[in-house]
Amino acid sequence: MTYQGKITQLYTNMVNNSIDRGHAPPGFSKEEFDLYCKGSAEFNTIWAEWESGGFQPRQGPSFGRMDETKGYSWDNAELKTFHRNLLSSDGLTDDQLRRVAVACKAFGASKEATLRELRSLGFPTSSTRMRRAWST
Repeated sequence: MTYQGKITQLYTNMVNNSIDRGHAPPGFSKEEFDLYCKGSAEFNTIWAEWESGGFQPRQGPSFGRMDETKGYSWDNAELKTFHRNLLSSDGLTDDQLRRVAVACKAFGASKEATLRELRSLGFPTSSTRMRRAWST
């Protein structure tokens, strides 16, 4: 993964996640996001640590939303590692979400019903994470 490639991947993921969630596209252009990342000491620190650590998947840069009910905008986003973003997104680890999916499937619940129930209980789990957990 190259530095520019990661920036492009992050922006593309934000666009795709916005579509999946039914949110508006990010409130900034790809070019604005490029400039932000390249000028961000925090992004460059996360990148350098990720690179020196051998590009461990969970340690790479990630751009998360502070309010999961809203789309990506400068005032609703923060830069962190992918691992911190996963943990803060809904409070569930990947393993916990996988266990929920396994249990719900065993009782005949659909993926969509499980996702709705998690959200009603205050876990704003993304459909992307649920899709991944459901497939295991």
